[in-house]
Amino acid sequence: MPQQQSVAAAAGECKAPAIGPKQEYLPNVTVITHENRRALFYDDLLRGKTVLINFMSVRQDAELQVTRNLARVQVLLGERLGRDVFMYSITTDPEHDAPRVLKQFAEQHGARAGWFFLTGDPASIGMLHARLFASSSGHHGSELAEDCSLGLVRYGN
Repeated sequence: MPQQQSVAAAAGECKAPAIGPKQEYLPNVTVITHENRRALFYDDLLRGKTVLINFMSVRQDAELQVTRNLARVQVLLGERLGRDVFMYSITTDPEHDAPRVLKQFAEQHGARAGWFFLTGDPASIGMLHARLFASSSGHHGSELAEDCSLGLVRYGN
């Protein structure tokens, strides 16, 4: 397996990042990009950036087609993608969606620089999913809540 390096290390950054406003809420877990690079979710990918985040699964994408729509969004972003706005598609199926699977998936959808497909260990991905989309209890009143996050996109800075 090729040696992995962090996105920050690849960019030559050596100093500790400044604390951001949502650092306590948004987990700083290690994720792996479709390019097989490690990154800290908050420090490397979110802090100080405008981002668009969605959860996806390669196996469920044909049914939901969110990635196809995001491919259209990247065209509309033009040169701003990877400079002013970053897109992060995080798998909900990290055991299947390894970096090599995500790389092929990204290529199929014409993902350009600035759109990253992310995976990681199941516990870290679960924590991200819970913080960004799913309710902590999984219940709505007395009924089990359906997780509709695969059809949603979050954005912000």
